[in-house]
Amino acid sequence: MQDKLDSAVVILFNPQDSVLDNISTYINSVKTLYIVDNSINESTITKKLSVYTNTKIIHTKNNIGMAEALNLAFKQAKNNNYNYIMTLDQDTFFENDDINKFICNFYNHNKKSMVLLSPLHNKRFITDKISEEKFVMTSANIVNIPVALSIGGYDENLFIDEVDHEFCMRARKKNYKIMIDNSIAVNHSLGIKHKKNLKVKIYPSIRLYYMLRNYLYIKNKYFHDEKLFFKTRDKYLLIFFKNQILYSSNKIKDIKMLIRAISDYKKNIYGKFN
Repeated sequence: MQDKLDSAVVILFNPQDSVLDNISTYINSVKTLYIVDNSINESTITKKLSVYTNTKIIHTKNNIGMAEALNLAFKQAKNNNYNYIMTLDQDTFFENDDINKFICNFYNHNKKSMVLLSPLHNKRFITDKISEEKFVMTSANIVNIPVALSIGGYDENLFIDEVDHEFCMRARKKNYKIMIDNSIAVNHSLGIKHKKNLKVKIYPSIRLYYMLRNYLYIKNKYFHDEKLFFKTRDKYLLIFFKNQILYSSNKIKDIKMLIRAISDYKKNIYGKFN
């Protein structure tokens, strides 16, 4: 039987009970699961998870965001002499035996210069190859802990959104490889589908703030290295934000938050929205 993965981290924020089902799809495949609970009041789910002997619960008592929570877990895993950790959102889950296949593929792959291995996030593109990519989403990555920490971990200026793109850009700039296992697809939810237009997913106003402010931040930081990415992304985000406002039930608030995002970017105000 393939060895278990060293560790994993799942970041919780006011989770629903369904999160327990998600976690059950991978908890038995890792030696230690770090649970970072960003809820203001400790979630009842963390108490239910404490029955597992391989969990370590970190209740932050404050929403410290995605980047800082990941860095916190990485440092604890390093202190426990682990080399690898899987990064998971609370709405991420695996099907069937995919988690063990993914871990097996990771251990069997040449890890020279590789900072992380990601699964697919869309079943339509499944093949039998592991390939190099420029960017992947954070959810369900298996990350080399010493390498990630050596390049500074995740950028806590971002709090949430663009954390994945920024990390990939910085890692590649340091000549580390971003790899993707195209034979495994993980389930991960993004936004809430609009009732009348299922192609549009609606996000809260605060997320639009982080999306725009953080995008402007990474564009300023990496534009000369990633010109093609930003040219393509500019067009995508223009349509994305237009649809958010068009289909939103909080148009005024959305517009105000987008204006605030631009203002805070110009003032170098980052981290958690105040």
